[in-house]
Amino acid sequence: MATSQRRWPGDNPDGAKTIPVGMVHGAVLGSYKGVEGYNNNYKNNPHAEHDDYDGSNFLNGVCTGMKWQCVEYARRYWIVNHGIVLPSLSWAAHIWDRVTHASRLGDFAIVPLLKFPNFGTEKPVVGDLLVYKSTPSQWVGHVAVVADVVTKEGGTLALYVAEQNMHNDKLWAGGHYADELHLVTGTSRDGKTTYSITHPDPDLILDGWVRASLDDAVLRAPWSRPPPRLPLSGVYDKESATALQKFVGSYAD
Repeated sequence: MATSQRRWPGDNPDGAKTIPVGMVHGAVLGSYKGVEGYNNNYKNNPHAEHDDYDGSNFLNGVCTGMKWQCVEYARRYWIVNHGIVLPSLSWAAHIWDRVTHASRLGDFAIVPLLKFPNFGTEKPVVGDLLVYKSTPSQWVGHVAVVADVVTKEGGTLALYVAEQNMHNDKLWAGGHYADELHLVTGTSRDGKTTYSITHPDPDLILDGWVRASLDDAVLRAPWSRPPPRLPLSGVYDKESATALQKFVGSYAD
């Protein structure tokens, strides 16, 4: 999620750089199911001064995305807890309207994505991705992981979410979750229970939640990764990475 500049500590409205303030870029904000959430504060990133600094994060040889964007957390969570990887994408909002599947690590089997619209009859479950629309003030959208669905006192429902690049410069509210959202129930015309989430930030409008259909994975034709042209030193190999991203289901920007 690329927020307005004022939401990043150390930024001025006109984009002018100030003395670094706020929590350092990459500070641990919390952790959920073994996946740490990191602070995203480009204006307090001392590591960026190093010549060998890499703005992308890698996990076991897989690029999880830019440090520490919302998509990076969602992709890393699915890698760690489901063994699948989302394809390359430009905006978080594209998970809803452009991405149809993830790929299983190891054999790159196609894992279909199920998409349940906000105000629909499917209740979100742990591990789903909440995907927010592209809006004029939040054009890249946002994505968060459902960490828990709980019943509060009085019978109301709430979602706990794990995420990055939402409330920067702030530890996760519950330690293992970053935020709490109301899950409102209603009744459809045919008498079924509906579920909806309205984010307190008016710029964040939810499309719905995305679920990996792990039991419906389909094997692909055989494929082998091109040999790297450079020694395995962590240097980005664009040719190999591009071939892999095309194979796992990326789309052209």
